[in-house]
Amino acid sequence: MNIILIGFKSSGKSTTGSLLAQLSGKSFIDTDSLVESLFDDRENIYLSCRGIYQKFGAAYMRALETDAMKTVTELDNFVVATGGGVILQEENLPLLRKTGLIAFLDVPLEVLQKRLSGSTSPLFKEKSVAQVYAERYPFYAAAAAIRYTVKAGEEPQEVAQALYDNILSYSDPKAI
Repeated sequence: MNIILIGFKSSGKSTTGSLLAQLSGKSFIDTDSLVESLFDDRENIYLSCRGIYQKFGAAYMRALETDAMKTVTELDNFVVATGGGVILQEENLPLLRKTGLIAFLDVPLEVLQKRLSGSTSPLFKEKSVAQVYAERYPFYAAAAAIRYTVKAGEEPQEVAQALYDNILSYSDPKAI
């Protein structure tokens, strides 16, 4: 079984995911890395996710995310950190659910605003963090089997342990 982490940009999916993989004895993969690799394979140049988004736009980036999710469906025994926008593509939700147990890292808006202050992400070029958060939050909440609310000042190791404990209590520990 895979554990799929979803959440807003800078919610700690990659950091927590890596720690959660260690706790659970699973491998770790970040779909942002898959997106970058897929792009490199297709275009024969490397660009970060931010660079892809800036140069080719949101639609192209979202299509790459869907392709990355299709790749992830073939994996087993992984913790998967997804990009913050993966839930925006309608076809991704069935892929996420097929892939594993979906856990939402629910970070309060005030914490995210601090983490993202001064961000140059193209995501916030025309909308504020609060506006994007308000648009996406219902999608995260609806997609998740488990939601863990991250407390202000909570260390990544604490988040990973608490999330792991929640996952164990949610499902059969043998399946983890």
